[in-house]
Amino acid sequence: MSRMNEEKIISELNLIKDSFPKEGFNCTFLFKIKRHDLNSAISKSGLGIAYFQKKFGYKSRKPLKYWKSLDNLINEIKPHIKNNKFPALQYMQRNIKGGVLNSIYYFGGPDKVAEIMGCDKIEHNVYKADDGHFLNSIYELIFDNYLYVNKIPHKVNEEICPESKYRYDFKIDDYYIEIWGYEKDRTGYVHDLYNKKRILKEELYKNNNLKLISIEAELFKNPTEKVKSYFDELVANCNFKPTSNNSLLIIENTIKHAYYWDEEKIIDELKILIPKLGKFPTHQELYKLNLGGLRDAIVQHGGINYFTEKLGLKCKKVKNGYWTDDIIIKKLKY
Repeated sequence: MSRMNEEKIISELNLIKDSFPKEGFNCTFLFKIKRHDLNSAISKSGLGIAYFQKKFGYKSRKPLKYWKSLDNLINEIKPHIKNNKFPALQYMQRNIKGGVLNSIYYFGGPDKVAEIMGCDKIEHNVYKADDGHFLNSIYELIFDNYLYVNKIPHKVNEEICPESKYRYDFKIDDYYIEIWGYEKDRTGYVHDLYNKKRILKEELYKNNNLKLISIEAELFKNPTEKVKSYFDELVANCNFKPTSNNSLLIIENTIKHAYYWDEEKIIDELKILIPKLGKFPTHQELYKLNLGGLRDAIVQHGGINYFTEKLGLKCKKVKNGYWTDDIIIKKLKY
């Protein structure tokens, strides 16, 4: 699609205006309906989402240049800080939304903003794969789970070269695999930083004669069957020797796990489950009930203590000395 001007953007928005949410459309809505092209066009226009919201009679949720104020950014983040830990980027994108990520990078990135606020630094790797690997994005999580279910040995997030600060996404045999998180033609402060880093990493691979396989973000806009077929073909071409071939269901479950859960959904599920059990469920009970997704979501969104307090329940504490080596080993077996 050719680059859209203001008139074309308004024309495209008119075609979908009947599906706008009650409070008006935003970037999240455009992504949800897979209109990445329209979101990108608005960004490239230089007019901003608020301009087009106003054109359709909606008030912008935030005033112009709101996110370019450090005080505003800090005030938005403060309610989401728990135990002095700076929130994960994925969590903020889901729960604060708006321009929070652009604002964070505008003021130097998550580590810098955490330092300004006196918080413990963020744990950047916020996705946990089925094999225990921690990943940076939903795309990496999908690919890691695919490799795991097909029993293909792989390494993640280690230094590309001893003298380099850059880390690869995946390494299988002597192949390095990068899953690029942003489309090359997208613009914006975060995208520009990312694409500059991409160029430097690609040069590093080339200068060291390393085998690089690039997987583009556009791949993951396709149906899961096509994503799986792409992975199958990649594995076959590189002779990675999978010992299983049943990853489609894993991909679908992975996407649901990463995007489905938020604090409200966790509480809704617990309100149904707790009366049935007569108490707050343990990790082991959730696994036995095939509710591992709920268990992982609880951990990711604050932990058992946090949700027991949210629901007005008392968290059962064990006596001092309870955790012997034998008890720890027994619990880890679940």
